[in-house]
Amino acid sequence: MTLIKDGEALDSRRYLVGDGPYVRVDGASVASAMMQGYSVVMNRVHELSPTVRNLAAQLGQELGVEVAANAYITPPGSKALELHYDHHDVIIVQVDGSKLWQTCASPVVAPTKELSWRDIDSRVADEILNSNLDLRDLRLDKGDVLYLPRGWMHRARSGESRSVHVTLSFDPQTKADFLIANVRRSALEDSAWRSESALQLGQGSEAVVAEMAELAQLVQTLNLSTVPNSAGPVEIIDPLALVDAIENPERFRFRGRNGAAWSITGDASADTFELKAGSARVQMPTALQAPTEALLGQAWMSTGDLGLPDLDVPVRDYLTALVRLGVICASKV
Repeated sequence: MTLIKDGEALDSRRYLVGDGPYVRVDGASVASAMMQGYSVVMNRVHELSPTVRNLAAQLGQELGVEVAANAYITPPGSKALELHYDHHDVIIVQVDGSKLWQTCASPVVAPTKELSWRDIDSRVADEILNSNLDLRDLRLDKGDVLYLPRGWMHRARSGESRSVHVTLSFDPQTKADFLIANVRRSALEDSAWRSESALQLGQGSEAVVAEMAELAQLVQTLNLSTVPNSAGPVEIIDPLALVDAIENPERFRFRGRNGAAWSITGDASADTFELKAGSARVQMPTALQAPTEALLGQAWMSTGDLGLPDLDVPVRDYLTALVRLGVICASKV
């Protein structure tokens, strides 16, 4: 928990009592700070509230990303943060009271963690703040929802009463993330890429130059057409939901697990194909190759959509194989 006003955090010693695992919040001090305009910010509130946890989990399943939630409690006529942008997408849910937002696009397009507002050069930040920003005014009342893409400037001030809102944030998968992660997976299959680097070993300039020449040759050997399919950081899934889905597949939808690297090899004229995920692999009938490729995409599908009953395939065995490979997730219909 943090107390913050106009972008400045209050020293935690002003409202936290005790040391180590025995730290507790002094309610009277928090109340006093709020009377002075400080907002209460609770990070990762999805780990504390079952309701918020379920909301974040459902949103994460639909978007194929991990979603975190923070809560903001702001006293009347106050603001927690100054004008800034986030490097992640944000969905704002107004839970109580109202808040007046000002927002617009920023000159920094699609920022990542490396270009977060906190880490960019202060001169760049000043140039943005002093530029002619076309700020738009928005009012959120209880029950309203606002989506802010990463990179959009924003600030908010509570209305005449206390405001409570929850922000659901998530980092999108960029093309650079996809390329770096999958090229690394592909490269590490070759022992030449797994060897020690001259840079790491602190060798002299001649060794470094020689290694750079070797790397240039190795890059030419990368076959990107064999890069496994992957769509971001590995998605966190509920194992109990998967167990229930295997037992009652008609009550669930399925799709590929976000971030699970997989590849399919096999000749169309062969009787089987191989599905590989990491070091695990499984052989399946060729008739299942097209349905499997469709299922491992990012669209939710039922077993009926895949036509499994028509293929006379034991659905439970098929889903169990995919679960063991760690490549699918499930959601109740």
